[in-house]
Amino acid sequence: MVLELMHNVALLVALAVGLQILARRMEDRPALYGLSTGLLFGVAGIVGMMTPMHFAPGVIYDGRSIVLSLAGLFGGPLAAAVSAVMCGAYRLHLGGAGATAGLLTVIEAAALGTILHYLRRRHEAWVSPAPLWAFGLLVHVIMLALQFLIPNVGWDVLRRIGPSVLIFYPLGFLLIAQVFLNGEERRKAEQALRQSEERYRRVSEDMPVLICRFLPGGEITYANEAYCKYFGKTSEALVGSSFLSRVHEADRETVMRAISSLTADSPTESHEHRVIAPNGEIRWQRWTHRVLFDAQGPAVAYQSVGEDITDRMRAEAEKERLEAQVRHAQKLESLGVLAGGIAHDFNNLLVGILGNADLAMMDLPPTSPARASIEQVRVAARRAAELTTQMLAYSGKGAFVIIPVDLSKIIREMMGLLRSSISKKVTVQHRLSEDLPSVQADVAQVRQVIMNLIINASEAIGDKEGVITVSTGVMHADRRFLAETHMGEDLPEGRYVYLEVSDTGTGMDAETKSKVFDPFFSTKFTGRGLGLAATLGVIRGHRAAIKVESELGRGTTFTVLLPSSDEPAVDVSGTISPQNAGARGSGTILVVDDEEQVLRVAQALLERAGYSVLTAGDGRAAVRVFREHAGEIAAVLLDLTMPELNGDETFNAIRHIRPDARVILSSGYSQQEATKKFAGKDLSGFIQKPYVGDSLVQKISEVLSTSTEVGG
Repeated sequence: MVLELMHNVALLVALAVGLQILARRMEDRPALYGLSTGLLFGVAGIVGMMTPMHFAPGVIYDGRSIVLSLAGLFGGPLAAAVSAVMCGAYRLHLGGAGATAGLLTVIEAAALGTILHYLRRRHEAWVSPAPLWAFGLLVHVIMLALQFLIPNVGWDVLRRIGPSVLIFYPLGFLLIAQVFLNGEERRKAEQALRQSEERYRRVSEDMPVLICRFLPGGEITYANEAYCKYFGKTSEALVGSSFLSRVHEADRETVMRAISSLTADSPTESHEHRVIAPNGEIRWQRWTHRVLFDAQGPAVAYQSVGEDITDRMRAEAEKERLEAQVRHAQKLESLGVLAGGIAHDFNNLLVGILGNADLAMMDLPPTSPARASIEQVRVAARRAAELTTQMLAYSGKGAFVIIPVDLSKIIREMMGLLRSSISKKVTVQHRLSEDLPSVQADVAQVRQVIMNLIINASEAIGDKEGVITVSTGVMHADRRFLAETHMGEDLPEGRYVYLEVSDTGTGMDAETKSKVFDPFFSTKFTGRGLGLAATLGVIRGHRAAIKVESELGRGTTFTVLLPSSDEPAVDVSGTISPQNAGARGSGTILVVDDEEQVLRVAQALLERAGYSVLTAGDGRAAVRVFREHAGEIAAVLLDLTMPELNGDETFNAIRHIRPDARVILSSGYSQQEATKKFAGKDLSGFIQKPYVGDSLVQKISEVLSTSTEVGG
């Protein structure tokens, strides 16, 4: 009996495997699955009955009770019915004394299996080991009871095979049921995995982010639609290719090192790297990688999610650039305010130095040995005045006289001076555009810019032989180009006249280039001066822009952009000779200044020239003195910045007393900056500090002989 039982067990194991294959293919067609399952179980039952254990003529025992119970349990009512019909028909075909008991065994086993099938649907606990063994025992207790229907053999059956049946058949049923259950669990797990993968695939295909999986060697095993579209390839073309093949070669080692560092304790990692787009463009992506391990421990794959961050990177870079520009502009503004204030106060001091030096020279006889020393004081003071002029230029408040000029013509006239100002080993070439549109500019300041750029280029070349190229022309500057310049971020797009100075010198690194316009910065030696810093101030004052391009070992190019003008250029060749030098005059002049030294020097210089002088140390005193002497004062020399009442308030008060009063404004700031508040007020004249005796007397004489409006 044991051998026959083992034979049936082997048969049922094979049946279990077949059912798993059948279930996978027909799980979505339950009727066909039930019919097919019933046929398989029926065939298995018939095969078992072909090799039975013979107990008596016409009385056989086999594993059909187990087969039919399993058919009902795992196949359901349809499978149980089909298999029962097949096995019952075959048992009747075999005939014999036990045919009726055998047929009833077929029916009861299939029926009990079907009942257990429905009980299992309510609760899975019905197919745990204990209930299964009890069910197997019940099936075979009933089977043994049915043996009493066989004439004269019932008790012999119970005595001879009853114990073995009650021991081995329930155990056999339990073992085979477990095989079927295990197969079911694997099938359900596989089905759940397929469904999970399908859900994952649907989700990943619908997501806009890039998703892929690849093996430890980098071979891609899956890529979603977004990934395929991004790189312009089909899924079939991508699968099997290397994930790293699309990573920029400069970043591949970093990416592999990051991925290789993933462990079970730290399974995820995020980083940013460059990729090569299908059109060859280099773009930025951010990827998050997760490592997947098998049961034994080694990494088997990586699941990665990425997104294009090129626009964000560009926006951040643009933000950093704009912030740097703002910081630079704020620094320039702060330094400009400081430089302007220092220049203003310094000019007041220089009035005292130059004025007293002029007075001393007037008093000394021609043969006095002190004249040489005083002349050196005057020379030093004039050089100091030039420094204040540079400081005002840096602050953007220099003395500008704006007229339409031809930039190419100015450079041609300066060529001799330019060549004499630089090393003899340096060659100056020029590519100057003919018929250049005019620009609204101050000629003296533009000449200073050209000179500063040429000298800077010569110093960059040093003692070696080199070439400086000076070019002019017209260009259309768009928003992108202007954004790359200094002082050009707020300028409108349009037509600009450019001045370009290129050299074959050593060039600059990024750090040096960022400091090139800082006051007193130099790569040669400390304290070089305000050359390029003053240049930037002139650029700012002209509402222009300047761009610096430089690489180490490849030289430097400065490009100055000036808005073009439709007005015809004014001829600025030659010099204007001063008139009325050494002039003398008469009349009463009111000098108003809060600097005692300036007040005394101006008084002395004017008195030496024949004028009567009244003085006032602040605005209120000036108004009081003017009211007392309104009929005799010929002109007022008025300081701009004073306590009590400032320059424009004092001016208004004086004009209220006498509307035709001639007022000359005096300031350490430029005329353009100082006369802003006097536009349309018929200001009689302007003189910038520091002034010397001749220039002050000449200005007074000019004002007294004319009534020309100054400063708007």
